[in-house]
Amino acid sequence: MYVLNMDGPKEIPDDNPEYLMFLLHGYGANGNDLFSLTPYLNKLFPQIAFLAPHAPFECSLSQNGRQWFSIDQLNSDYNFKKDSTIYSEIEQSSKILENFIYLQKENYSIGNKKIILVGFSQGAMMALHLGLKLESEIACIVGFSGALISFDNSENTNKSFPSVFLAHGELDNVVNCNETMKAYNQLSKITHNIEKYIEKDLYHSISQEGLTKAIDFIKNVIK
Repeated sequence: MYVLNMDGPKEIPDDNPEYLMFLLHGYGANGNDLFSLTPYLNKLFPQIAFLAPHAPFECSLSQNGRQWFSIDQLNSDYNFKKDSTIYSEIEQSSKILENFIYLQKENYSIGNKKIILVGFSQGAMMALHLGLKLESEIACIVGFSGALISFDNSENTNKSFPSVFLAHGELDNVVNCNETMKAYNQLSKITHNIEKYIEKDLYHSISQEGLTKAIDFIKNVIK
């Protein structure tokens, strides 16, 4: 079961925000997961509104958790057939998320150049998947412990080339850190500003060091 209209926690500046940052959670979590970063982020970026939508699909493995797509047909290459359930769910989630972003842009009178997508794990996959195919380029994408999704062994047809920062733990036992290396190598050919950070002794999580480097990257993009 999935929802057509997204919701989730948000933190909006008292004045009109200059940027919108969408925080996309991982599999089995919900918007509250990455939203827990906002007290820290808000001190550094008081001009940014933070929105952490719950993914559209219910997650059978977690009572209060959500998912952007199911994992029962996952493969190690993150390449899926277009007749698969995963493909259908990714497309549905993308359309719902894109509509949610559009409504927030309209609400705060903000264009794509002032949009930041930040995701962890499955949320990072969605941030890359959607952020690269929007016809109007966004400010940047930040992905922690993610992967670049593709379909039927074909490369993604990217429509825009925003700045991208990718971070991954070298010991990640959920999403192999080679996925970030693959994404970095592929996107380096088409994206004008991309950085990666592979952290030793880190499993499937966001570290303080990775978060600090991501913040520095965002600061350089929006300065």
